Order: sequence, then C-alpha cells, then structure tokens
Amino acid sequence: MSATTTLIYTTPADAVLCREIVDYLSGPGFPALQGIIVEVTEGVVTLRGPVKSFYARQLLVNGCQRVPHVTGVLDELHVVGRNRSRRPQLAE
Repeated sequence: MSATTTLIYTTPADAVLCREIVDYLSGPGFPALQGIIVEVTEGVVTLRGPVKSFYARQLLVNGCQRVPHVTGVLDELHVVGRNRSRRPQLAE
C-alpha cells in the first residue's frame, strides 16, 4: 500500500474489509493507489481521489466489486492528466 493511501472505516468489520480491498487492489494489473482514499461503511466502498485515466478508474471500481462482502461501490474518482481527446481543435 502506498504511504499516501488513506483508509477510512467505522467498525472493526469495515476495517477488515478495507484492508482486503487495498490488498486486492495492490495486486498485479491494478494502477497505483497513491493519493486514493478508500472508505468503507457497512460494506459500501467509496473511492476518492485522482487517477491517470478512465481505464484506471474502471479497474479500481470493478476491482472493488470483486472483493467478497462489498455491497456497493461509490465512484468519486476523477481523471487527471493530459487531455487525450481525439476531437480536432476548431479555429476561432
């Protein structure tokens, strides 16, 4: 787990689930959790923070949904970085 990943939970069961989520998302194939806040409340996971791409966002959200005992995922992640839009720029 990155030193800048923040874990938030309210009960001992949520703490265990939070750790399981972070352990799973720290595995191969997932983007770094640096700067991500993982909050668990009664089995519902909220992810907050910056990610480098929409694909990274999808990986993290879908990864959370695969962890046993997760009852829901709230996606509050935001994509930062270069604008890779393929739309041509219009002249003014």
